[in-house]
Amino acid sequence: MYDRTNKVYESIADEEKAAFFQMVMLKVHAQYYTACQYYFADRSKLCVAQGKMQAAGVYTEYSKEYDDARRKLLYYYDNILSEGKWKGMVTPEDFPPPKTALHPVCVPPLFIGGRKMLVTTWNDESELKFVKAGTKWFEIANAGAGTFEFKIEAPEWVSLSETCGTVEAEKRIMVSVDTIA
Repeated sequence: MYDRTNKVYESIADEEKAAFFQMVMLKVHAQYYTACQYYFADRSKLCVAQGKMQAAGVYTEYSKEYDDARRKLLYYYDNILSEGKWKGMVTPEDFPPPKTALHPVCVPPLFIGGRKMLVTTWNDESELKFVKAGTKWFEIANAGAGTFEFKIEAPEWVSLSETCGTVEAEKRIMVSVDTIA
């Protein structure tokens, strides 16, 4: 929806852009930025619980970046597009803040030790099992600082999204099986 809204905005006449931004684009972008902010905050919490400290730090920063994007969006609407006409019209007593968390809880890593590979599989199982054709994943993560290289070998009937590369924080490898023998 975010991408489609941007395409519509670019395709309409300049004199209609402000109205479209106010009525549609502001709401879509604010929701998108907020959803991303919470998603990456949740990922940071999960990564700390799994020991993926470097990834936790990356996702904490992503969450902060989406919060910043949302703030800039609201600043643009309030101060640039609307030329400040909404300032002072509504007081906090008229419109109290919502009874929800305004910021997601991120869990930044407190300590990042030495390089260490972790592997997390689909649904936290100890192995990937296929009873029918489909796609699952596993993640290769660095619990510590630095990077490391990986190489994966699999039988011909198993498709992998990547077979080699470098991991700094984490990589998700998609595993597909077309037929089950």
